[in-house]
Amino acid sequence: MSASIHTPEVTVFGTGQYTTGLNSGESALPASHTPGVIALVLADLKRRGIIEHVRMVCTSAERRDMVKRHLRKTIDRKYRGLSTDFEFLVMSSPLKPSSHASSPRIAVVATPDDTHFAIAQNCLEAGMHVLSMKPLVKELAQHYALCRLSRERGLLLGIDYHKRFDPIYADARARARRLGDFSFMASYMSQPSSQRRAFSKWAGTRSDISYYLNSHHVDYLAWVLEGCARPISVSAGASSQNQGASVACGEDQISLSVSWELNDSSARGLSIHSASWIAPPSDAHSQQRFHYMGTHGEITVDQARRGYLAASHEEGFASVNPLYMRFTPVDGHFVGQDAYGYRSIEAFMRAAAGETPSTSLALAGSTMQVTAVLQAGRLSLERHGQPIAIGYAEDDWSMPISLT
Repeated sequence: MSASIHTPEVTVFGTGQYTTGLNSGESALPASHTPGVIALVLADLKRRGIIEHVRMVCTSAERRDMVKRHLRKTIDRKYRGLSTDFEFLVMSSPLKPSSHASSPRIAVVATPDDTHFAIAQNCLEAGMHVLSMKPLVKELAQHYALCRLSRERGLLLGIDYHKRFDPIYADARARARRLGDFSFMASYMSQPSSQRRAFSKWAGTRSDISYYLNSHHVDYLAWVLEGCARPISVSAGASSQNQGASVACGEDQISLSVSWELNDSSARGLSIHSASWIAPPSDAHSQQRFHYMGTHGEITVDQARRGYLAASHEEGFASVNPLYMRFTPVDGHFVGQDAYGYRSIEAFMRAAAGETPSTSLALAGSTMQVTAVLQAGRLSLERHGQPIAIGYAEDDWSMPISLT
């Protein structure tokens, strides 16, 4: 890093599946053999000198000890040169980083969706840049409040929409923007039904599968249509079978129907985004695909199947996607620095350290349409499928300000 770039410290809020590979502590779930994404990426960024120090906030001493043991097994003992010599903090509620004398510069928020706002607000007030896992927040008013605070403090506020760094998705965006006016998009994402148990503390009650999964493709389409179209109404439908007392109640699958207005005419486009977390076990942990149509052509992408198949007695059959995260070591070394799950986190760390932000970064000021669509979907479900209109500022064609 150049002399003008200083090396930041990072504090991670949330030690669940995406951070460490561990679930939220349900003993009935099988033990994880993976390190998750965030901990592995930060360990390697620390090795490379891109970040200086890592703190992880745990909710109890028991959780802290479990996480430390797991990371030693899945990172320190698996990859040469990587060490999880992180600082582990124990806090009953991970909401006040400013209570520590040494406030790090970057906060990574990887907690349940409904806690993002309070944690991000406290971190910004403590002078920290914030990278939140998706979604940033659940309500448009909260999104505005965090944007205002980040601007006042001169801090970065970003969302880890890593599909923007997927080379295939990025190329598809460039092609889509040359296919004439937007006409239609259909997207689908799934999680296996076991995730309902892994996320049992919040699944279907404090947040839903649309916030958790549809957020990816809603953001992607808003990015594709940046400056070209805006969402103006949302209606939502859902299915729910309430499968067993071991999982939370709530929708099994949610579909959003979004109407888009093109910015230079009265033309309309339509997108349908479906997400499910009752999928059976299959060749991929998550099915992820979309079909895009413009007036001059169409694009189809299947992110779960990149043409790479593998089978073994230990792991079974799988469609492998090392473009996302390359966990397999080479001669004992971690070699996944080019994977888009890694690059999206690295890009934010470099931007917070003073480098020019990547054009693929999803910053809060440019992603309000995503929050508007997701909240409108939730409101539509609560109103039995009633369409929810998205209102915009008079002086900014692309800035949503109301839901009715």
